[in-house]
Amino acid sequence: MVELGEEIRGRATFDGRLVRIDAFLNHRVEPELLRRVGSTFGDRVRRHEAGLILTAEASGIPVAAATSIATGVPFVYAKKYDRPPAGTLARTVTSATRGIDTVLAIDPVMLPPSERIVIVDDVLAGGSAALALIDMARSAGCLVSAACVVIDKPFAGGRRRLADLGVEVHALVTYETEAELGLTTVRP
Repeated sequence: MVELGEEIRGRATFDGRLVRIDAFLNHRVEPELLRRVGSTFGDRVRRHEAGLILTAEASGIPVAAATSIATGVPFVYAKKYDRPPAGTLARTVTSATRGIDTVLAIDPVMLPPSERIVIVDDVLAGGSAALALIDMARSAGCLVSAACVVIDKPFAGGRRRLADLGVEVHALVTYETEAELGLTTVRP
């Protein structure tokens, strides 16, 4: 896991406070790297005895799919809507990337009560998407015990918010401070 984290850290680019992994993991997707991420997260999903992986559209889908394939555990993704369909579990989140509000929604049929869930996503910053996923899952009667993220930025508060809800965070790369982002060479 350390080697994989260092590889990702070395390839990430920066745009202010944003850590970009879109050149290799969530816009252009490199299958071998994705396979390794899925395998690593798969170990965590099995440890938490999850019966379902949960993520948000769109950047979390490749990582969740790879983890699902590595474990055989199905995944569900919350879809983005301007106005969610009637009868869905829906929450409004603010995108850290674009700075706009969007609605995430899941058909409650996709979240069987008492299901053990692990959230899988690309980046954890302020935590609004993860908190929305946790809230929707718990309102459906599911247990969320962990979140696996490629990049965690604890200084943005998301890790603490998840910990306050009893959700353990596993990250491949962690940037503890904003200064740490500034110390990394920006690539074109």
